[in-house]
Order: sequence, then structure tokens, then C-alpha cells
Amino acid sequence: MKTKLLQIALLTICCLIQFSAKEREQESTSRVVLKKMVDALQSCKAVKYELRSFEKSLDGNAQQEGHTLTKINIFPTKIYLKIINKTNDGAELLYANGEHNNKVIVNAGKWIPTLKLNPFSSLITKNQHHTIFSVGFSTTLKVLQKLALEAEHQNQFDSVFKINGEIVYHGSKCFVMKIEDKSWHVEKYKAQHGETIYSIANKFLIPEFAILKLNSLKDLSDDVSGKILNIPSSYASNTTLYVDEKTFFPVYQSLVDLKNNEFERYEFSNVQINPTFQPNEFSEKFKEYGF
Repeated sequence: MKTKLLQIALLTICCLIQFSAKEREQESTSRVVLKKMVDALQSCKAVKYELRSFEKSLDGNAQQEGHTLTKINIFPTKIYLKIINKTNDGAELLYANGEHNNKVIVNAGKWIPTLKLNPFSSLITKNQHHTIFSVGFSTTLKVLQKLALEAEHQNQFDSVFKINGEIVYHGSKCFVMKIEDKSWHVEKYKAQHGETIYSIANKFLIPEFAILKLNSLKDLSDDVSGKILNIPSSYASNTTLYVDEKTFFPVYQSLVDLKNNEFERYEFSNVQINPTFQPNEFSEKFKEYGF
């Protein structure tokens, strides 16, 4: 009997040791992946990719789909977008910080002449979740850093960031990272004089769309100065990322609200990190553009 009890005790200890080892492995993997992802995003100076976007409409009754070719120079900020989905196919947007009075050059195609518009103009932002300045991975980097810092401060890193296996996405092996913000909530904020929906979103690292949705606003150009707004405490309640195992870029991003409704999904393909752009590639005179 004593021998049998001893065997059971040893078996239990072994199981506990194995379980603890798996926990440590899980913790190590999530931390390592996050660190490498942050390092990769911080070292990015320029990027080119195709993006398929799926965004919930403001009324929640439809999903807006987009497909764009995107080129970004991080500093100084230079952005080129070409729409390649059926709606507005071939339309182009070009922005270069410090040039053209910091306006966006817009080639809407067809018979419409080339325009120079304020980046926050309703002609550009209408029905959009974000402004042109939110393209790329810079916001993702800041959101990840903020969440990691808060999770560490609350000693909850391993319950917030988890690796949930692997997946092959566009031919590349990716880690599946799940991020759960259990403290997500809506709070009040009084917009200061001169603040905009974009500046508030950038200040708190929250989606512009959420500010619109929670306050029944119609457009990113709406005046909110001095108003008391409902804003989310963080970007999303739950996030799923596919992190490319070679580049450590988050090439798939699914963002969910507190009711488990996906309000944004971004799928990146043909990602080129730190490509060499030609000297005039962010000019309307570049030979491949139609401005």
C-alpha cells in the first residue's frame, strides 16, 4: 500500500512539474514574440504592402471592405495609397510632410481633376475608421507597448498576452497571439480646446472609429472641442494577431469589442520591410502614378 501511495505521489509531482514547465514555456514564448515584434516594428524605417481591410460601418449594419497598395516612409512621414478594389479603383492619395502645405494630393480618377485637400477633410475621411496618418504599423506598435506596460504594472502579462499555436498565412508560418484586455471599459473625457477626434485617438491610443461610434458622431472632421465624450479605455477588448515567424510583423489583425463583435480586421500581404524607394517615389511626378 505504501509503495502504491508513493508511486501516486511521485506521479502527481511529475505532472505538476510538467504543467509548471509548460506554463513557463508559454510565458517565455509570449514575451519573446512580443519583444521581437516590438523590436522589428521599431527598426522599420519604410514599408510597402497590400492591405485588405474589413471595417464595421458606423450603424453596425454593414461591413466596409477595402483593398489598397500602400507605401510609407516613416520619417519624415511620406505616404502613398492606391485603391485597387472595385469602388474607386485606381484612385490615389499622396502625402509628404512639409510639402504642398501639408495637404493630401488626391487623384480620384475619371473626369475629376487632381485635388489638394486637408488630411482631415470630410472628402477624405467620410465613412472611414481612420485618417491617412493611421496607416502602417506605427499605431500597432504604440498600442502593444502601452498594453504591455499596463499588464506588467498589474502583474497580469501572462493573462493578457498568450500564444495560441501557429498558423500558415499567405504561405508563411505565423504565431497566433491573443491579447485580452479584461479591464476594457468606457469612460468620460472632456475634449480640450483645439483637440480633434484624431488627436484624442492618438493621445489615448484608441480607434477614431470608437469615438465616432460611442458619441453618435458622423465624420472624423466633426468638431469635438469642449465636448464631454465617451471614449474606450484601450484600443480593443480582444485582439488576435498573426505574427510572421521570420519578420515578426503582425500581418493579420482582428480587433473585437466588449460584446465580441469584430469591428476591424486588417490582412497584410506582399509586405516589404525597409524597401529602397526611388528619390521621387513620393512625388506626384513619379512615372507610375496617375496624378
